Amino acid sequence: MSPLWTVSRKAEERQIEYVAITVVNLLYVWWAYAHKVTLEFSRLGKPTDNAYIGSFNGSLRDECLNVHWFEDLTDARKKLQDWKREYNESRPHRALKGPSPLVFSRQWKETTAEIL
Repeated sequence: MSPLWTVSRKAEERQIEYVAITVVNLLYVWWAYAHKVTLEFSRLGKPTDNAYIGSFNGSLRDECLNVHWFEDLTDARKKLQDWKREYNESRPHRALKGPSPLVFSRQWKETTAEIL
């Protein structure tokens, strides 16, 4: 087996991989279009475009996905729903200066009701 054959074989494998990824991406785009879903992407090299979702994804991964084993889809849904409830209703958030989103929302509604 010559080195030239090995290089061309690897290039061929990469090309097949690229085509497969492109087909999957096109199917994803077609699905989104058919379901009236707007796709939005952050700019390359601009991680701050996606800071909020990046922070949320990190919390979800660290506090739920890395902690639990899921036996089946029903178990995964239950554990994720429990985590979501705790995250939104009882867990304090630094960005809100302490309260949970539920408490913050109630306080904000009371404050704005007095103003209006």
